[in-house]
Amino acid sequence: MADPDRIPDGYRQAITTAITVSLGFSLTFLRTFWAREELRGWTLTETIDESIIGVGLIMQVIALFRALSIHDNELRRYKHTARFFVAGVVVVIFGVVKSVFLK
Repeated sequence: MADPDRIPDGYRQAITTAITVSLGFSLTFLRTFWAREELRGWTLTETIDESIIGVGLIMQVIALFRALSIHDNELRRYKHTARFFVAGVVVVIFGVVKSVFLK
C-alpha cells in the first residue's frame, strides 16, 4: 500500500523537468534582453525589469535545488517546492510582460 505522506513515483522527475525547461527559457530571455539593451544603454526601467526576472530566476533555482533533494519525496515538502516554483514562474512572466509590453 502506498504511503499517503510520500509523493507517487514520477512526480519528482516531472517537476524537475518543468523547472529546467522554465529555467532555460528564463535564462535565454534574460541573456537576449541583456545583449539587446547593452547596445544602447540601460535605463532605470530596464534595470528594474531585469531585476524582477532575476528574482524569478533565483526562485526557480531554489525550487530546482529543493526538487533534487531526497527530502522532496515527502508530500508536504513537495507541495511547498511546487508552490515556490510556480511563484518563481509568475515573477518571471510578470518581468517578461513588463519588459516587452509595458515600456
